[in-house]
Amino acid sequence: MLGRPRHEGAGVTEDEFELEFDPLNEIIRQQTTGQTRQQVIDDANRWHQQLIETMRAAGPDDLGKTKKDFDPDARDVTDPRPIIAIVEGNTAGHYDEHRGYIEKILAS
Repeated sequence: MLGRPRHEGAGVTEDEFELEFDPLNEIIRQQTTGQTRQQVIDDANRWHQQLIETMRAAGPDDLGKTKKDFDPDARDVTDPRPIIAIVEGNTAGHYDEHRGYIEKILAS
């Protein structure tokens, strides 16, 4: 919705963004090496707040648009889901797929 590719938001390359969840998670986790758990949580909270603000600023019509509507040149513009479904799928709807990796990180 900000007109930037999703991989940029994750801080990875386009190719890295196409990896399976655990290898991608590991690349992203390595970016936080040396930070305290609280720093990582604070950063995640800032990103979450930015997402909330962006969604609040968007009208219902924007949330019903597809990625192609926002970025016709994006690599995965064939995704037919509206933005709201993508956000839900990549947040709450996607959590269980990451649960094992989250538990691994917390145990280390």
